[in-house]
Amino acid sequence: MNMMRFSANTVQQWVVNTFSALLLSFILPVLPLAAQNENTHPVREQLTAEERAWLADHPTVRFTGDPSWLPIEAFTEQGEYIGIVAEYLRIIQSRTGLVFDIVPTQTWSESLQMTKDRQVDVLSAMSNEARREYLTFTRSHMSFPVVISVRRDAPDVMNPDQQLSGQRVVTLEGYGYVSQLEQKYPNVEFI
Repeated sequence: MNMMRFSANTVQQWVVNTFSALLLSFILPVLPLAAQNENTHPVREQLTAEERAWLADHPTVRFTGDPSWLPIEAFTEQGEYIGIVAEYLRIIQSRTGLVFDIVPTQTWSESLQMTKDRQVDVLSAMSNEARREYLTFTRSHMSFPVVISVRRDAPDVMNPDQQLSGQRVVTLEGYGYVSQLEQKYPNVEFI
């Protein structure tokens, strides 16, 4: 993990460029599907007999996600599910007839707990060792780099395990990348 210091303008430009690239990488492959309707390309005919039987037995799937991770996904104050994953679900729903019962949550921890308690069937989440104990994962659909940001008056961080040894680094509770950081940088205190 390389650490570099960037100005606010550089970071803002990086965010805009990265978001634009991500958006295009998700939209372009889906455009041909969006241009077709169910009658011209029925997805159900492409499914195995076992998959069709599962859909018949489970016409509604309870789903939740991260309530505050835009542009990927979020819940509005009114409980509407928005973002890139929400668009994917709409396409899947229109192509398969599968209905997603979207279950809004207030926190990511609540989303994870609902999944553990089997109050929802599907969760959009990163695979990690702890989650594999109670979830089955598809192949990864998205990839994002993890970076460490430091205060302007702090030295650049080129080797986190050495330079941040004994330091406290703030992370988001329950996010999948935290366990990976803890394993990779055992001398850093992640809170």
